[in-house]
Amino acid sequence: GYGRTRTRTRAEAEFNYRMLCMLFDKYYSLQHLRTDDMNYGFNTFVYTHGLDQALLSSNTAVYDEALVEALETYVDDGHTAYKYPSYYEDASAVSYYNVTLRHKYSGTRNSKLDDIHAELIGLRKDAFGKSSDYHGGLRFIKDTSGTEKAAVITFDNFFRSSDTYEDAATAAAILAADPEALATKDSFELFYNALYQITHNHTGVKNIIIDESCNFGGDAAACLYLANLFIPGAALYVNNTLDGAKSSTSYNVDIDQDGDALSNTGMDLSSYHVYVLTSESSFSCGNLFPSIMKDQRNSDKSAGNAASIVLIGKKTGGGAGVVLAAGTGDGALFNTSSCFELLRKDGTSVDVGVEPDLELGHDVFYDDGKMLAALENKYSGNF
Repeated sequence: GYGRTRTRTRAEAEFNYRMLCMLFDKYYSLQHLRTDDMNYGFNTFVYTHGLDQALLSSNTAVYDEALVEALETYVDDGHTAYKYPSYYEDASAVSYYNVTLRHKYSGTRNSKLDDIHAELIGLRKDAFGKSSDYHGGLRFIKDTSGTEKAAVITFDNFFRSSDTYEDAATAAAILAADPEALATKDSFELFYNALYQITHNHTGVKNIIIDESCNFGGDAAACLYLANLFIPGAALYVNNTLDGAKSSTSYNVDIDQDGDALSNTGMDLSSYHVYVLTSESSFSCGNLFPSIMKDQRNSDKSAGNAASIVLIGKKTGGGAGVVLAAGTGDGALFNTSSCFELLRKDGTSVDVGVEPDLELGHDVFYDDGKMLAALENKYSGNF
């Protein structure tokens, strides 16, 4: 536990440092996207930024602070996040390292993700009067005459179901649930509930906005489930940079909940136009989902179970490395990008983000009048 001693031997410091270098040299997948720092090994990387001697220090406070700076300021890929200091620190110092110092050393990319996310949460709260506990649900945009013109499915995370095979929720139970509650625990159930309501109870609506502008990611399997609602057979492409292996994964998804994953008779979305609303803080799976939707739609923007799919808003924030929970030899813990890198169908990394088909300002995102005007102007044939 915490509070062992206040110094480390030279041998301990050297061993700890070599483990850290090995981790990033062998298990970090995004070196090839860096410009001039990490491609020559982690030892050169920290030397370039003047942190090598601090990371080798026998003074634990010097070492722990240097590790925060290396990860947060210079690795700075959105997924890399310092969690806990080494066991040489006192337990009372934990919050100083994982809160105070993380904030102090937050890098350019991390800061941008956090700042834009906070801005958008504030704009959404002001627009809809939702509390900070709001993380999604279903609502409808109406024109000046009161006619429903578009449905909006909002969700801030990709949650995979916690149901087991034996106690899986029935379709009736999912439909009886509150969409706002589903948004906090099961993304597929949220979409099934919302899409059923749209197709059965709001039949005049043919435009669906999927708002993931505040989505920081979550479970990749849930992401693929949702993509399959609109693109049957949608696949997840992964590169293992440790051994060079590339793989693809696809699922047969029972999208209409009739017990048969190979057919779809109860969730026909082929006449619906889908708009995925993204922002600079759509990150990780919040970046992967629009990447799949744009990359694997047809060339005319149609899809197997959608009349059209387009991206609207801002370029996404990227995030391509599957998260690895890691630690150093002396107990410091952090998350970082693993050797598994998420790819587009053509083999390029999704870390660079996804450009929208229609760029919109933040002021349009949650202003129903401006949003409807923008969509009707660009895609008038859909309304």
